[in-house]
Amino acid sequence: MTMTNASSTPRLPSTATPIRIRGTVYPSMGAAARSLRVHLTTVARALDAGRLENVGLYRKAGKARSCVVNGIEYPSMIKAAEAVGMDAEVFRRRYREQVFSGASITHPTK
Repeated sequence: MTMTNASSTPRLPSTATPIRIRGTVYPSMGAAARSLRVHLTTVARALDAGRLENVGLYRKAGKARSCVVNGIEYPSMIKAAEAVGMDAEVFRRRYREQVFSGASITHPTK
């Protein structure tokens, strides 16, 4: 009797179908969704509708969230990030976590 371990177990062939979006070939819809930072369903619906070239380009606009940094109120986190010379995503994360070195941040009063 031959024993096998997980590393010698043959892998099943992938059933994923490569997908091309704006000239980039992704090994699967899941890989495309992860790369474009959208949900898998978004890619599937775009494929069904024949609009793969637009998937991941547009985001639903949310209401701008004002914030206060060092006593200055900014109309949006993007404007505040620009003012302090920081990437907007990094700013959002640090603002949420209240992690800024040498800066006073507060939430604006309504």
